Amino acid sequence: MASSEDEATTKTVSVYIRAVRVEALNKAAIRVSYETQSSRQISPSELARYLIDNFLEMAVGQLIEDSKKTVPGKPLTAPD
Repeated sequence: MASSEDEATTKTVSVYIRAVRVEALNKAAIRVSYETQSSRQISPSELARYLIDNFLEMAVGQLIEDSKKTVPGKPLTAPD
C-alpha cells in the first residue's frame, strides 16, 4: 500500500461518493478522534485510505461470495 510519502508525490484521482457516505466518513473520523482522545482529528480521507489499505481484500472476497448468491447476470451493487 502507498505510504504517506508516496501519496504526497502521486497524482490525485477522484472517486465519486454520495454525500450520505461522505457524511458517514465525517462522523466516523470524528468518533475515532474523540474516542482515542487524539489531539488531532483524522480526516475522512485518512479514514477512507485506512479502510482501503486494511479491508479491501476482505471486501473483494465478500463481494465474490455475495455474487454466488445473486441471480446470474444481475450486477452487484452497494446499497445507497
